[in-house]
Amino acid sequence: MTAAQKGMIAIGLTILSGLFALKGLSLSQSLDDRDGAGTGVYFLFFEINDRVSWGNVMGYAYGFWTASLILFITASLFVKSIRVKKLTLHERKS
Repeated sequence: MTAAQKGMIAIGLTILSGLFALKGLSLSQSLDDRDGAGTGVYFLFFEINDRVSWGNVMGYAYGFWTASLILFITASLFVKSIRVKKLTLHERKS
């Protein structure tokens, strides 16, 4: 795998990690505005669960934060594994 491919994967994983973290934050803040018996949990275009009681919402928020942390660590490992084989600096000609 080339360094450019690893870099693009790391960027994608970092963005996905941010989306998971924001969803966890959104779920934790939804506890302030309760309306009804529960809520639905959706991520991007996927339905995770459409009947989550208010007592279980923080469990889903912690799950999203955990997934975010795992993705961020994976992205960091991709960045760490990038090795530049040849790096040359050229003098400027004035």
